[in-house]
Amino acid sequence: MAWYGMVGRLGNEAFAAKKYDEALKYYTEAIGCDKKNHVYYSNRSASYAGKKKWELAAVDAKECIKLNPAFLKGYYRLATAQLELKDTDKAIATLKQGLNLVSTADVVDTANQDQLSRLLRMAKAQQKRNSTTTTTNNTHTHTHNNNALSNNNTNNVMDSSLRKEIEDRNNRPNDPSSYHPNGIVVVHPF
Repeated sequence: MAWYGMVGRLGNEAFAAKKYDEALKYYTEAIGCDKKNHVYYSNRSASYAGKKKWELAAVDAKECIKLNPAFLKGYYRLATAQLELKDTDKAIATLKQGLNLVSTADVVDTANQDQLSRLLRMAKAQQKRNSTTTTTNNTHTHTHNNNALSNNNTNNVMDSSLRKEIEDRNNRPNDPSSYHPNGIVVVHPF
């Protein structure tokens, strides 16, 4: 086994122990020795995911797919990162791309195919929830804007009513009910 294979195995052990920083160090070292090994990128992507560094997880997952487009786990890693980054549409496209490989090529990887299918169902459910939330928010905004317009119209009516009442009182300077003892115009409520 090549030295970088041993480093990759040490990365796997660190990852299994949830020592993500250590795993990242080993996988990065292994990638430095073998930049064409898609598995190292996939594993480093998983380590970044363990640290919730989703942008970096996505970058490595994309590199994994670029190096080996038939490696379904790469699509799973990328879609997971995209979902965590709230990019549901891209995640769905990634999952469909991975699942399309299964139907059009000689890719037989039922375990990862099942994972992709489950994640696709979750992503579609999330997309549906997002569209429902957006619709609800748009309805709320529309209602809020209509209320604001209604309030503005009410304020304009009240302003003109108030203005008229003040003018009327100004036209009746001798009416004591129009003045406060300090000489301030009193506007009585309706």
